[in-house]
Amino acid sequence: MEIKKRIKTLNEPPFVKSLADSTVKDLLFFMIGLLFLDIIWKLCIKGDYSYDSTVTFLGCDVSVFFDYVSRKTAYSAYLFLQALGFDSNFFWPDHIKIVGSLSSGTIVVWACTPIKQCFLWGTIMLFTRGPKWYHKLWYIPLGLLAIFYINVGRIAVISILTADKPQLFEFYHTYLFRYLFYFILFIMWYAWVLMRPKHKS
Repeated sequence: MEIKKRIKTLNEPPFVKSLADSTVKDLLFFMIGLLFLDIIWKLCIKGDYSYDSTVTFLGCDVSVFFDYVSRKTAYSAYLFLQALGFDSNFFWPDHIKIVGSLSSGTIVVWACTPIKQCFLWGTIMLFTRGPKWYHKLWYIPLGLLAIFYINVGRIAVISILTADKPQLFEFYHTYLFRYLFYFILFIMWYAWVLMRPKHKS
């Protein structure tokens, strides 16, 4: 058995084991980093999920910023629905409704904005090894922009799926598309990891 192990080790390209070890370390870094930053977010950002709630950062009122992003997100989702051919209404400041739907529409509160996801992904990216550091100057801004529009698409799709089945809103909003959103963030992060130059042995 010992001889077989040695033969297997000799036949295995050195970079394969190195790549596997690196991947495991990167995955652990991502998961632990995501958990740690999520705790930091919850400790620093306070606010309930009701409409027109006050949002604070370390006790300072930052509602104006979150309200602004909420309005931009809601209006962008409305435009996206229109582009897809769904006759919709936009009620200022952050309420969208597909015409003729059985649901009361979708209200985009501060927690529905991609600010948290941008913070989590952007911070992890800052500390993730990859290609030359200066490539982060375009990859991170591009990623943050992508996160905004992915979230817009998420809200639009939830509005479509719950138009005639409002009882499914909780499932789509709280479970399916939330975890799908974070999976996409992982893919965006891992794409950066894969661009890291491979060291030859």
